Amino acid sequence: MGQSFKDAYLSNSQADFSGKHIIYDSLNNFYYQPFLKDSLLYVKEFRLAENKDTIHLLIRKIDYIIGSGHHTNSHIYSQNGYLFQLPLTFYTQPKKWDLPPGFEKGNSRFFRIIGEECMSCHNGISQYIEGSENKFGALAKGIGCERCHGPGQVHVQQKRKGIVTDITQNIDYSIVNPSKLPPDLQMQICQRCHQQAVTVLREGKSYYDFKPGMKLNEVMDIFQQRFADSSSVFIMASHFDRMRMSNCFKKSNGKLTCITCHNPHKNIKEFDNEYFNNKCQTCHQPEQCTGESSALQNAAFNCIACHMKKASSYDIPHVIVTDHYIVKKPQSRSVELARKPVSELEKQKDFIRLVCATSKHPDNLTVAKAYLDYYEKYAAVEQHLDSAWHFLKKAQSNTSPETLKKYLIRYFYLKQDFLSVVALAKDSLPDDAWTYYRVGEAFFQTGDFNQSLQFLQKALQKAPFNLKFKNKYASVLMLLGKYEQARKILEDLLSQTPDFPEANNNLGFCLTVLSKENKASYEDAEKYFLRALKINPDYAKALENLTMYYYHNGQKQEALKYLRRLMKKFPNEHKYSDLYNALKLSKAS
Repeated sequence: MGQSFKDAYLSNSQADFSGKHIIYDSLNNFYYQPFLKDSLLYVKEFRLAENKDTIHLLIRKIDYIIGSGHHTNSHIYSQNGYLFQLPLTFYTQPKKWDLPPGFEKGNSRFFRIIGEECMSCHNGISQYIEGSENKFGALAKGIGCERCHGPGQVHVQQKRKGIVTDITQNIDYSIVNPSKLPPDLQMQICQRCHQQAVTVLREGKSYYDFKPGMKLNEVMDIFQQRFADSSSVFIMASHFDRMRMSNCFKKSNGKLTCITCHNPHKNIKEFDNEYFNNKCQTCHQPEQCTGESSALQNAAFNCIACHMKKASSYDIPHVIVTDHYIVKKPQSRSVELARKPVSELEKQKDFIRLVCATSKHPDNLTVAKAYLDYYEKYAAVEQHLDSAWHFLKKAQSNTSPETLKKYLIRYFYLKQDFLSVVALAKDSLPDDAWTYYRVGEAFFQTGDFNQSLQFLQKALQKAPFNLKFKNKYASVLMLLGKYEQARKILEDLLSQTPDFPEANNNLGFCLTVLSKENKASYEDAEKYFLRALKINPDYAKALENLTMYYYHNGQKQEALKYLRRLMKKFPNEHKYSDLYNALKLSKAS
């Protein structure tokens, strides 16, 4: 756990940065190459023309490595504390570079944000900046003691004062010792991160509010996906859920816990087969085993190899893990490292429901929130919104009108029923940044830009470091002709995160308008359009704006060049071929 997050140096990496590995994303036509230069680690993204000339190049330095290297090393870069995942992961079992999990079906390139939820499990307690999605101050370097033992200040103070407890006789209550907790509370420390699923926070809680010794459902509820084949197919981080399905766990009356077998202070590789066999044999006698006698007499005999088969998880490529669903009769499993992952969307044909792992009887609003989260973060399938609506209606009788409105707005926003969102906004709203943003977007979509601006401004007041909010606010300012204000917002945004293609494009457009009033340089607009395309060479709006920029600047050949790029990338968009013909005629005349 202490190796889960670290600075990006070769000595901290399991990966090969020789520069000889190149990964191709065939869906988006990008190549990726990791390399080392002057002791620093980098990722290069490039695209080749048919003649093999490089027509796109973007290089970003790796700032942090995430993952211990037991299965993977993934990579993060920072822009003034805003954290983003880079589009390359090293898979340590096959010693192979590939796109990160989840990127293979929709490569988000350099724009996948690393938010509080991600960081709260993959790293120690870090300084998340409130009012942002992915901005951090001080970052921990690995999962530390307090993740499992709770706050340690009182413990340290007592020891410095010479207050020592004889732990052979008594419990030291100055700090949490998980082994002294009741089994269910002990397990929930591990469950917090070793059951990846849909996590629904309690109102007013954050991902860092859970402390060892608490019940998870005081802070959050965790909902696990159930599919028709859930007994045999699983996601990688589902250790708790898989063990809980096992008869061994059920018949132990809750006494079988993670630390029955695992020592969290030591690497699992430090223990041999005999150690784990002895754990099994505290309940099961060897003579009860129905396996082949030759196998039982083998010195390498291993209970786990049969009853906890290693297998590929459906969500992570190139990884084989021990399935914690303990079965009496061993099943054959896929252990193919090269197996392609299955996206959550592809699994939906087998979807049954979400099951709460932390509360026996979660309230209707919590279940509705789980389906909204699942739709928004994992699988945008209409049936999940239908389920959310079902539970929202059931929640009406015992939910405050203000709280219910917050989630009704979210529901209609996800349905893209913006008129219903606008209707709900006529009365008072919950004082919540995302609610204000969704209402602002709804007014934007229905053409009421003045109202949109008011709600987006409220969203920004609640979340001043949210990049998405800032860019949208600036967009609406421009629609209302307030270009000077928009310019200041966009310049501030880009001073923090230059790699924001939409903001670069918006600032370029803003400057073209201001240049007509002699309030900006027309040439500066070109710089921002080009920067937007350097970051995202397929960004249609930037290509359109640059086409018109060159056309109005008398640079017809340049205009046609960028228009040809649009036609090639979007061949079914007839407006581009129509514009191309119009520009050619204009040039000829």
